[in-house]
Amino acid sequence: MGKHNEFGKEGEQIATDFLLKKGYTISYRNYRYLKAEIDIIAQKIKKSDKPVIVFTKYGPFTDNSIKNLYYAGVAAYPSVGRAVRAARFLVERTKIKKRLGTGDNK
Repeated sequence: MGKHNEFGKEGEQIATDFLLKKGYTISYRNYRYLKAEIDIIAQKIKKSDKPVIVFTKYGPFTDNSIKNLYYAGVAAYPSVGRAVRAARFLVERTKIKKRLGTGDNK
């Protein structure tokens, strides 16, 4: 496995641990839809609040010039748009399964 893959896995695990410590449950890891991937999907349900679902796309910056371009709005990542489409698909699929009465939402 390449060094960048190991670095990415470590970052995803740190993000997962953070969400777990904050009381979230992890619904999916590395959810794929077409060419998209969502690294972590977590949810938190409180008795008095509406459910909160978190979709994360982990992507650490290792080069300051890329980071500066991103914050300036010059650089964007096509994977973000794909991840949004995947999240929408998952939400709609879950709604359909609930309407059909199937217990498994995965």
